[in-house]
Amino acid sequence: MEIHSLIRSLRLKHGLSQHEVSKDIMSRSAYSRFELGDRALTSSEFDLIMTRLDAQVSDLNDIENLENPLAAQIRQLVQDYLNNTLDLSHLEKLYLQLKHDNNKSMRAYRNYLFLKHQFNHVLPIIDPITTEEINRLFLEIKNKNHLTNYYLQLIADFTPYFSKEHLIYFFETLEKYPVEFISALDCQYLHVFPTTISNITDALIDLAVLDKNELDQELLAYAKASCDKLSQILKISPLFNYNLLLTLFRIRIEFYQAQTK
Repeated sequence: MEIHSLIRSLRLKHGLSQHEVSKDIMSRSAYSRFELGDRALTSSEFDLIMTRLDAQVSDLNDIENLENPLAAQIRQLVQDYLNNTLDLSHLEKLYLQLKHDNNKSMRAYRNYLFLKHQFNHVLPIIDPITTEEINRLFLEIKNKNHLTNYYLQLIADFTPYFSKEHLIYFFETLEKYPVEFISALDCQYLHVFPTTISNITDALIDLAVLDKNELDQELLAYAKASCDKLSQILKISPLFNYNLLLTLFRIRIEFYQAQTK
């Protein structure tokens, strides 16, 4: 969805008229042309309208995800599966569509992988996610100069599939990301960042102890450093669930390290 459609949707959800949103910012006719996609907003107009709507930029992304027809279909399939009402013919049709379209965009590829992750055990036609597919995802992420919320969420969504080398690369990249200057009150980044770091830490520990007879000390060291990064984030944005996870991660690391002494 385009930005004008997202803001229109947000306005309607608040039950506000175009006049109520645009008052003292621009004329109603100018705002109407914006919602039709015929006029762009200046940065100051955008900020004022978002304030009028009591919204953050991340809210627009949430609306896009909720109102995206394809995302809605996938959510419904997951819900139907949980309720034992899954239409297998609908699942197969959607899978074939996603398989055909997966090269069109990163969002399309994410939907394709997500459907494979959720339903590869349900239909024989749906194969498990392959190493080649994960390598492609890794390279897509690696090629970004900066990892935005969207790419942090991608890492979090598919963490269990990434290799040792992938996880180390992600951690070494994210370890350098500063968090001190980010406002914990209004930045969605600090809600996604701890999820990603937590998932990476958990996966590093799991991989480190795969061989019970020979623990991977290098991975345990990375997991310990990842705990330190998570602790740094939580000092800016205290979150009970992640504080609990951090404690559990450190207990696991100390336990496994003690086994080698």
